[in-house]
Amino acid sequence: NAKVTDHHAVLPTKEVAPFASLADLPNQLLALVCWRLLIATGPESTYESTKAKFDIAGYEFTAEGKKILESGFRTMKTAMYQMLGKTSEEKENILPELAEGQYYKVFDLKDEQKQRTPPAYYTDATIITAMETAGKVLEDEELKDVLKGVGIGTSATRADIIEKLIRVGYVVREKGKLIATEKGKAFDAIADEKIKTPETTAEWEKELAAIANGEETAERFMSGIDDFVYEFFDEHRNDEGVKPEGMESAGLNVVGKCPKCGRDVVERKICWSC
Repeated sequence: NAKVTDHHAVLPTKEVAPFASLADLPNQLLALVCWRLLIATGPESTYESTKAKFDIAGYEFTAEGKKILESGFRTMKTAMYQMLGKTSEEKENILPELAEGQYYKVFDLKDEQKQRTPPAYYTDATIITAMETAGKVLEDEELKDVLKGVGIGTSATRADIIEKLIRVGYVVREKGKLIATEKGKAFDAIADEKIKTPETTAEWEKELAAIANGEETAERFMSGIDDFVYEFFDEHRNDEGVKPEGMESAGLNVVGKCPKCGRDVVERKICWSC
């Protein structure tokens, strides 16, 4: 289990054992795998989404509706949930026919006091989902369209990206939660916004798509990346940043002097640095 990271090819084969011959747990596991395969390869489902905005005394209120037009694979999804003894997550919320400029009478208004809670820590599953759907947070519709179905990384690399962040000490995994370290926070504090936003990924993906379509050259794209890196370091060369805890050199193995600043170069957990 520890060695399995991110893989989607858990499929039943023609050699599958008869369900009746299996004990309860293997039987249930095999049933889930088969249901998921049926859902993944099932017919398309279409739905109509409506978002209405209302102005009440100068304040904007919204209502969202969802109407399923063709159930498709959702029929099998509902059946799987029933087999598990759970309620299907698919819910409709059908709004009445609406047209711009219509007026409605407000019958009742009430306010509620609620306590805000901090957002939950990411887990491996939720951060992979966030990477898959990174384009959703973009405001530029063209860039959002570019990242649709792309996101950050690929299904084969996302889990390794997380492990790399842990290896270099930017993140720790505690009881299933992914928590930023002091080193990670220090890097975030000095990192330019350009390398922290999905817009940059989307812009590069757009250029890569142009290369694939013969509208752009790889050489020109790489030249742009070179310029980006040089400009980035020129702009931030003298940034002091925030020195994270645990970065002191005392007690570490000194391997020589830094040719740039003259300080001791020490051997750290994953690299050598002054």
